[in-house]
Amino acid sequence: MVEIKPFDLQNVVTHYNWNNDEELNYYDSEYPHIYESFESFLKRVKSVIDDQNAAADLFEIHLSDNNELIGIVDIHSIDTYNRRCFVECTIGDKDFANRGYEGEALRRALDYCFSEMEMHKVCVSS
Repeated sequence: MVEIKPFDLQNVVTHYNWNNDEELNYYDSEYPHIYESFESFLKRVKSVIDDQNAAADLFEIHLSDNNELIGIVDIHSIDTYNRRCFVECTIGDKDFANRGYEGEALRRALDYCFSEMEMHKVCVSS
């Protein structure tokens, strides 16, 4: 159904549009929604995906059958000492909301956190 892939900066415009979608942000981010400029968003995303940043990481949610980008996985507040972190999954493309993709993406993200990152505690936030 879905695959979790590393964040691809070639898709940054799509992520930027999701980031500034007031309806999507009502359920996903800060409320009330605050518009963010493209330059600010790009700078923030680059700082998160920078290899030097051990506190957060971003992944994309793609459909398995055609590789279409439909959402994002945000792993943040990574605490390597205590082996814990937070995970958020968002289906940004509203055409794919409420179809089970977010749950599958979350299961894959949790598997990644426990298996690959060797976390002991993973909290899901929304």
